[in-house]
Amino acid sequence: MDNEDKEKEILKANEAGKILGYRFNNVGMLIRAFTRKGFAKEETDKRKIIVEDQRPLATLGDAILKAALADIIFHSGQKTAEQITKEKEKREEDPAIAKVADEQGLWRIIRFGGSEKKGKLEKEESILATTIEAVIGALYIDTGCDLGKTKEVIGRWF
Repeated sequence: MDNEDKEKEILKANEAGKILGYRFNNVGMLIRAFTRKGFAKEETDKRKIIVEDQRPLATLGDAILKAALADIIFHSGQKTAEQITKEKEKREEDPAIAKVADEQGLWRIIRFGGSEKKGKLEKEESILATTIEAVIGALYIDTGCDLGKTKEVIGRWF
């Protein structure tokens, strides 16, 4: 990636930070959150250096999202385990998570591989949901693993 491409990615990451309502200290972590597996593989093959994708961050973000949503719902007045679980499950379904990315236009920032671009998968719910989970993982790491700060940002989306 040349300097011009790197600058474009940083600008996109800064745009994403504004949309998300959080300024990332580690912009590279946010860029990774928007990097699909196909894009990372193509760039790794082309540049001969490892380009990391969003999947590990999405795994972390999924767990953080579950904890944050349970806490948000608990503090909203839902007191039984059944109420909390039912509401949490509803909010963490792909369509609900994808809605966050779609409404904010975050799909424009995702770094897709060539085959995904050809398949016009930009607004596929599972891709949008995975990206939001990756962003949550990146956010958690960027805050120094501060669940309270992460929950504060997530609470504005959900």
